Amino acid sequence: MRELTGSCQRVLIVEREARISLVCNEVLSRRGFSVDIVPNSELAISHILGNRYDLCIMDVFSPGTDGNGLYNWLNDHHPGLVKSAIFTTADASGEYRPALAGDREHVYLEKPFTPEELLAAVELALN
Repeated sequence: MRELTGSCQRVLIVEREARISLVCNEVLSRRGFSVDIVPNSELAISHILGNRYDLCIMDVFSPGTDGNGLYNWLNDHHPGLVKSAIFTTADASGEYRPALAGDREHVYLEKPFTPEELLAAVELALN
């Protein structure tokens, strides 16, 4: 994989597990991304309304409105951002994916993931 750099690109991480969001922050910040972290979809919507993001990494099972609800809100209000979304899940069965996938292929990242897998998913989502 070529060197991924996020100079001037903003990422919103919607993650209920602090440990995972901190690792994502560290990996992406080292690559030059500006990272904001929120623990649930309601705060994500608030952040999205007040900022411009290039990428959203969201936990499918975030508290409050789940990943499906946030996906639907993004699709209605910020379709450009939903196209560059990454969905994280610990649901290895993939049962939740069809509800989110709709007509297009989304980038999924199964927990636990490595820094290399995160960077590969970010590169895929941004291209």
